[in-house]
This record gives sequence, C-alpha cells and structure tokens, in this order.
Amino acid sequence: MVSFDFKLAFRVVRKSLFAGKDTDGRLTRKRLSAMMIHFPFYIVNQAINGFCLLLDEIIFPDYHDMAVTEPVFIVGFPRSGTTYIHRLMATDEQFTTIRLWEILFAPSISQKKIFQALGRLDRRLGDPVSSRIRNWEQKKLNNVYHAIGLFEPEEDEAILMHIFSSFFLIFMFPFYEELRPLARFDLELSEKDRLRIMRFYKRCIQRHLAVFGKGGKKFLSKNPAFSTRVQSLRSTFPDAHVICMVRNPLESIPSEISQRSFFVENFYSPASPYSVREYVMDMAGDYYRYPLSQLPKWPESQQAIVAYPVLVKDPEKTLRSLYHRFGFAISKPFQNELEKNQQKASGYQSRHEYSPEKVGLEQKRILSEFRDIFEQFAFDRETDGRS
Repeated sequence: MVSFDFKLAFRVVRKSLFAGKDTDGRLTRKRLSAMMIHFPFYIVNQAINGFCLLLDEIIFPDYHDMAVTEPVFIVGFPRSGTTYIHRLMATDEQFTTIRLWEILFAPSISQKKIFQALGRLDRRLGDPVSSRIRNWEQKKLNNVYHAIGLFEPEEDEAILMHIFSSFFLIFMFPFYEELRPLARFDLELSEKDRLRIMRFYKRCIQRHLAVFGKGGKKFLSKNPAFSTRVQSLRSTFPDAHVICMVRNPLESIPSEISQRSFFVENFYSPASPYSVREYVMDMAGDYYRYPLSQLPKWPESQQAIVAYPVLVKDPEKTLRSLYHRFGFAISKPFQNELEKNQQKASGYQSRHEYSPEKVGLEQKRILSEFRDIFEQFAFDRETDGRS
C-alpha cells in the first residue's frame, strides 16, 4: 500500500532491535514474547487487509463516489466521557459507526461482506460463534477502564494501524519521540503525511458507508486522538460536526495514566512504575487546548464543547441540546433510549478511582499546568479520585 509509512516502521523496528536499552522498548523477556506474538500477527493481518483493500479498487471502485455527509466526530482528552456519549449516540439509527471487528479484520468492502454473510449464517444456527466470543470477552477483556468487545463501537483511530500511522503503535513500540508527530498531528506532522493519512481515513469511511450507510446514514466517530487534528477533519470533511468533551484534569489525567499503564503491561515491562506519565502529560496539553482554540472559529452549528459533569448530570438534556444545535432530528426510538439511559445515569458511580498521587503526580502540578482549563470551566480544584 502506498499509504503505508515504511520509514516509520523501519525506524521503530530498528530502534527496538538495537537502540532500546534503558527505555521502555528494551528487549525484556515480556517484550520479546509480545513481539513474537503480536508482530507476526500484525504482518499477516496487514498482508490480508492490504490485498483486500486493493481488491476493492477492482471489484467496488464506485465506493470512491460515496458521499460522507455531515459526519460527527467526538474528540477530547481520554477518560472525559467520549466513549459514553459515542455509545449513546450509536443507538440512534440515523448514525452508523465502526465496530472493533471491522477495524481489526475488515477494513475493506469485500471483507465486510464476507463477515456479514458469516454473521447471518451464525444467527440462523442460533449464534453459536458470536455467543462464545461474547463469553470469552466477558472473561478476558472485562476491566474497570473501558469495555472492549468485537461487536462494540470503538475508536477508528486504530484503523490507521493498517498504514502504520496510528498513535496506538505506542503500545507495541514505546518510543514516544518517534510517534510524537502522530500525537500532535495538525501541530507537528508534515502536510504530506497529514494528507496521506486523512485520504486513507476518508476512504475507510467511504468503504464503511458503502456497506452500512444505506438510507443516508451519517457517520459517527469517537477518537480522543483526533483532538489534535480537528482542522484536518474540517479540511477533509467540510460539513463535519465535532463534539469536544472536557473533564476536570485532576480526574482525567490520573485515570488515563492508570489505564495506559494497565494496558502496556500486556506488551512490555515499563522502565519505571507509571513510566507513561510524562508523555501523557505532554499529550494532555495539546488534547485539551488545541480543540478549544480551534473549534470556536467554526460555525456554531458544526461544533460544541461539552463539560463532562454536564453530560453525566443530565445526558438526555445534553443530547437534546446537541441535536438542536446541529439540526438533527430525534426519533421516537432514540428518545426512548435517552429516557432509559437517563434512569441509569442517575445511579451511575465509577468503579475506577485514582488520585494524582496514586500515579506519581503532584496535584499542584496539574493545577499549575492546566490553570487555564480550571479557570475556563470552573472545575473543582479538589478531587475524590473517582474517574
């Protein structure tokens, strides 16, 4: 694939083999084991996906003409309610969103159609395969941070793994200095690379809509990583709507450090406890400030900034306000969904509790470095650590 970043792949693989000493990327037994499992799988999976993507150009070339009309992108620093609002909106039938199975194993139209056919066959047989998958997910993938499932809506930032251009590569190749341009996208990545990545991403959306967008459905996406590419989104999708979630940094930053530390344990042995802390702090500054500086320049009907406490206090009212602002209709089935969710939200309490000190951060550091965010949103400068 022309879109594949071979140069970046060469650099991080070379660094893993010869220059990872004294870094999180050092070749410990755990990292060697993870690389021997994950990297061959990645190569084989990409070979299959690459072939199928090329096959689309022969069998389904008309997908290039698929219009991406008024897509909705949810951004914001992780652990700020992006998943909550994404999965709630995904229940609205006027939207279609990418699910994990599609991201990992079916980026092409031909693969989507094959998996659809297999899904229909499974349902006719009484769901023997899908039920086993869900049971396995409940046992192996259930955690206090983020519910993961092949059939769940997920961040389609991961689809850029297919061209080695996703910041998610940090889990396999923990070299932040190499991947930092992907984290800062509009701010640091070259125009050539921005266009290359956004062109591939748009084609992935067009492929999705060609299969799942019948009836004029709008595309819905949730990606914290897109916080630093809101201008690239607008250049690629001029009529896009962007929702930016904002949460108290005293809650979101420790929670994200904790979550990333939990997940990296599957890939390598960190050089020190919470070694991801500094790069998360670096990312946080951009993920908070860049969308807040850019979105107010957009028409009000195309952007909205939502504080997390407002969403969880009254999700029904928040969604109604957003739909009115964007000119979206609320169907009766979605109204029922909002009412059911409102009842659940009233008794919601997070299972995940972390204070800055528990992840090796001083509270005063967050208060100092994000003083402007606390002032703009009047966030509480004390926290109970619940996130």
